[in-house]
Amino acid sequence: MRCIVAITVIAVLTHGLSAETLKNHYNDPFVQVTRDIKNCPQPRGPFMTVKEALAEAHPRIERGTTCFRAGKCSEPNSYRYDARIAAAAQQVISAQLAKSPTLAHSSVWITVQRRFVFVQGCVTRRADIALWESLLRQVPEVEYVGVDLAIAAGKSHMKANTKIPYPVMPDAAP
Repeated sequence: MRCIVAITVIAVLTHGLSAETLKNHYNDPFVQVTRDIKNCPQPRGPFMTVKEALAEAHPRIERGTTCFRAGKCSEPNSYRYDARIAAAAQQVISAQLAKSPTLAHSSVWITVQRRFVFVQGCVTRRADIALWESLLRQVPEVEYVGVDLAIAAGKSHMKANTKIPYPVMPDAAP
């Protein structure tokens, strides 16, 4: 009997120490919009552990309703805008890429949360950072654009020691 109890305790402790599964608990839009730089690490984006999701629940409710209470949103929760903002952002990006392929030399993901668009990934030129920000500010209903982009060494690869300015998925380190 003691052996069974000991094995159970060890199993529970080992499981608790193992890496927790990351999940997009709130279904925030998270989309890769370009894919030219092959070894650009995937951002963690809206993925979080269960514990992080539980800790985030109350602040999300407060942040979501603040916009409406302040008279800045017609929707009662600012997260309700996210799906249509993500769709509009993808259309704006596609139109820009058709006109000028400069931004295509990148691997970029966007996350949309409460009318905020977060741009993360890798670009080949420092000037592209401002272009991505400017482009996404044009999307209707966007309140804020945050840009965290690494500069790649060349058109299709990252240097091993490149500083990545955003949290990455655990299995996506360069």
